[in-house]
Order: sequence, then C-alpha cells, then structure tokens
Amino acid sequence: MKSEVVQLCCDLIGVASVNPQSMVEYDDSVYGESRVAEYLAGWFRARGVEAEVEELSTGRANMLVRLKGSDSSGRYLFCGHLDTVDVDGMENPFNAELREGRIYGRGACDDKGPLASICVAAAELAKSGELKCDIDILASSGEEYDMRGAAAYASKYGDSLAGAVFAEPTEFDIIYAHKGVSRLAVIVPGVSVHSSMPEKGDNALYNAAEVLLAIRDFAEQKKGQEPHELLGTEAVVPTIINGGQQINIVPDRCEINVDWRTLPGRSPADSAAELGKYLRKVVRDDIEIEVMPSGAVAIESDKGSDMIQRLSKAANEVAGRGETVVAGFATDGSAFAHLDVPLAVIGPGSAAQAHRVDEYIEIEQLEVGVEVFRRFMLSLGMGEEVKSKK
Repeated sequence: MKSEVVQLCCDLIGVASVNPQSMVEYDDSVYGESRVAEYLAGWFRARGVEAEVEELSTGRANMLVRLKGSDSSGRYLFCGHLDTVDVDGMENPFNAELREGRIYGRGACDDKGPLASICVAAAELAKSGELKCDIDILASSGEEYDMRGAAAYASKYGDSLAGAVFAEPTEFDIIYAHKGVSRLAVIVPGVSVHSSMPEKGDNALYNAAEVLLAIRDFAEQKKGQEPHELLGTEAVVPTIINGGQQINIVPDRCEINVDWRTLPGRSPADSAAELGKYLRKVVRDDIEIEVMPSGAVAIESDKGSDMIQRLSKAANEVAGRGETVVAGFATDGSAFAHLDVPLAVIGPGSAAQAHRVDEYIEIEQLEVGVEVFRRFMLSLGMGEEVKSKK
C-alpha cells in the first residue's frame, strides 16, 4: 500500500503541468498549472484544510494554504512549484511508475516530490493544534521560466514573512545562497537584399558572428573578475541564435540569446546595460539588447540565522544531512531576495535527476522529507530571532 506522500507525488505527476515558457498559444491539456493547482487544492480540502487557487493568467495559477499557529507574530512560507520542464524524449511522462524503490515521471524530483512532502507535513499539522506560528504553503506557477507565481505571492504577502523555505531536490542539504540569472536577447541588425547581390546589403549573420566572438571575450573577462566569497564568478553563455528568413534573402536581423548567471546585487536590467555598452563599443553602435522575461536575482542569506540553524538541526536529526551549501542555479527564492528575511532551499531528491528523461525520486527520501518538514515546522515560533514585519 502506498504511503500518503507517495500517492500524492504520483497523483501530481499524473496531472501534466509543463511550463509553456514564452509560447503565447499552447495545448492546455499539457501546458500550464491551473489543473494541478485545482487538484492540490481539492486534496487539501478533502482533509479539512482551506485552500485557494489564484489564477494569474489563462491556464496559469498558484495554490495557497494559510495555516494559523498559536502565536501569529511570525509567519513562514513553504513553497514548492507546480510546473515542470518539457517532456521531449520521455515515454509516458505523466504516468508515475514505481520500481526499485523509486518513483519515475516528469516532476518526480523537480518539483512534485518535494512539494508533496511539504503538503503532507502541513496537512498533518493543520488540525493538530501544535503549530506555534502561522505557515503558508505556496504551490507556485512558473518557476521553470519566469517565477511569476512566487513574484505574485511576494508582492502580496512578502512583507509579512519572517522567513521562507523553498522545496527543491537537495538531498536535504540547505542552500542559503545561489546565483541569479539574466537572460538577454542581443539584436544584431543588417540590410536585406536579394542573395544574388549580397554586396548591396549587410548580412546580419556575418555581423552576428562578430558579436558572438565579442561575447566570448566578454565572458572571459567576467571569469577574471574578483570572485564572490560564496558564489565565485559570473558565467555568460550564448545559447540560441536565430537569423534569416529565406534561402535567397540576405538577412537583416539576427538574434542571439544569452544566459548570464549573476552574483548578488545585479539585476537583469543591469546586465543588459553592461553587455549593450560593451558590444556597442567593440562591434557596432546599433546593437540592441532586450531583457527576456525569465530573469532572477541572486540570493544570499545568513547561514547562522535562527531559521536556517533550526532547519539544519531538523535535517540532521531526521536525514543525517543539513550541511549549508551554495548553488549556481536560481529558484523561486529569487522573488524574495529584496526582503530582509532568511531564505533557504531544501528537499528530498537529487538535483542530478532534474530535467532528465528518466527523472525519478527515491521513495525513502520522499518519506523522510515529510518528517524533516514536519519537525522543522513544529520548531518554529519557539522564541526565534526573526519576527514578521508589521
């Protein structure tokens, strides 16, 4: 017989919620989070816990549960995301398969397994009367692209928080600092003419080749800068190039997409301004830089904070882990970086399994995750150092 957390993880995998990223039109039977948000809200309601679904746009939604503790002077957020990456190359990605002590399927470890762990822990405590502080459970929309769900919650409730924990596959180590990301579109112009007379035009692809080499030089310069004491240096990588419209037309435009992993204190707008200034100086002055909507800022919390120490203690007691570490990727935590509260990323599963065609989570880790989160939730509100803002 499946445990409750295993059943919930399997059920969540079974409701497709692929992030549509920049697509304007998409198949809403596969893309978007509204269906799985409704499912999860119904799961809580069936257990006597109030839950709300907040639609952010057509097919995109958050699910929110707000639990009251005996002392409402502190409120903590527990967040996991509903969306997954795409399923190219997977067979039956939405049919959870249990074998060899694992659950296979899209989202098993990123992030429906970790999300299931916090939901089961919260549901167990909701009616127990044991919570000492208020707790929000957010199942967010859009983490795999633009973090729209976390940003919507932060805008509405962020100022009331004493701290936030983000459920991601970390094998129960605690990420207290991670890089941000700026995603930029570099627009390289040209002049379009018939391909039989290229000398009368200006081929945007040739221009883009020069720009690519300049971006490589720029990236090398970033590697040589003074490293951040925790997160090292920034990484700038061109990842997509698009140009040309027809075989017999000299292209008048080429777009290069750049992924820039950033350090604390830098926004996507800052990145666009810096790269644009550099390319206009060393290549040509009519290059344009556009900020793509999927950027996020870095986070850096105090690993000695009361919240993170309590979290580390719970993870160590239950899972034998709880080391404080840093990461080079971004999470929903970026939406809360502007708040002066501790932020931490932790959960069952290995990040090495995320986004793979054979994605899975260990059932033992999933079940241990429930106890880690339950014990940590119960520890909050016992004279912690940080209180909610009023």
